[in-house]
Amino acid sequence: MALVAAPPAVARPSRAPTGGRDPLDARGAVGLLRELGLLTAAHVVGGLVVTDVSRRNRNHRVTTTDGPSFLVKQAGDPDTVRTLGNEARTYDALALRGSAELRAALPPTVRHLPERAVLVLGIDSEAITLAAYHRRTRRFPPGVAEALGRRLAALHALRDDEARESLPVTTGLPLVFSFDRPDVTVYYGASSATLRLLTAVHATGDFADLLGRLRAEWRPGCVVHGDLRLDNVIVRPSVPARAGKGLRLADWEMAMWGDPAWDVATVLSEYLSLWLDHAPVSAETPPERFLDHGPFPLPRWQPAVQRFWTAYATAAGDRAEARAVWARAVPFAAARLVQTAYESAQFLAELPGQVVLKLQLAHNLLRDPAGGGRSLLGIAP
Repeated sequence: MALVAAPPAVARPSRAPTGGRDPLDARGAVGLLRELGLLTAAHVVGGLVVTDVSRRNRNHRVTTTDGPSFLVKQAGDPDTVRTLGNEARTYDALALRGSAELRAALPPTVRHLPERAVLVLGIDSEAITLAAYHRRTRRFPPGVAEALGRRLAALHALRDDEARESLPVTTGLPLVFSFDRPDVTVYYGASSATLRLLTAVHATGDFADLLGRLRAEWRPGCVVHGDLRLDNVIVRPSVPARAGKGLRLADWEMAMWGDPAWDVATVLSEYLSLWLDHAPVSAETPPERFLDHGPFPLPRWQPAVQRFWTAYATAAGDRAEARAVWARAVPFAAARLVQTAYESAQFLAELPGQVVLKLQLAHNLLRDPAGGGRSLLGIAP
């Protein structure tokens, strides 16, 4: 059995489990899978790799050479116990009520052990995140973008009262919507970089006010994923994957009844972040002057975003509703850029230039959403 530690840039220290639950290490994850009858001694001897992929939770990816593979997630504190339970119950609800398109996007839930705060999911050992696929190949297959649009539309089609009542979490607003009047939740555990970021937001003209106004734009009306980053979109890097086959949506801990524009906005902000994170620019230079520089210039990924939106709007069916979602999604994408910057700043002492660029671009998008949608995303529904 090989034990592999996660790269320092990816792994974050998981919190010590509470309530008497023993924290799972790599050997403990394998032992649990054997206890549940999901792995045999032959799997262990025949070739098994355990990778620590911890983030909010203590996570272990267990892959075998010729057998099944799993992701073992263990919550560590009351907050993550709650969100992990939300994820497990959301899988159950969507499997029961979702369309075939949506069910195909769900990872198989193998076991939920609430008494141990553990969720075991089946995984494809060859699958990778869409973020990793883009970074590795620098390709943006239209079929993948279209599949993501269709499957997101299938999720947002769950709009009736029964769907709402089936969700464990039914309310909530993105944290960034409160940045105009931050409370202890925003400042809890804040690093010096986080404090600098909040200061910059409040010191930049109408930036904070524009973020605060988004609360009035929030239109909860369907089931949403809540955290649709490209790290939570799973693909298989093979020829069929280029057509979108096998695309799955992972990490449903933040799923709730919310505004469909937030999920769309998160996808948009992820591509903008991919561009900015790799653009060879300084903090003093407007990003608009570097549209064709770096490994991910706008012309490289814009067509994929356009195919994503076209597939989503077509699958959603209602043109007027789709236009309304888009009108909210662009300013929401600006807010998601700020939230992404805030999340990355929590582990830093100083604000790097790329974070400053995200703040600059977010402010510009908030001031002119329609113009930003046209110039940065090439979309004007």
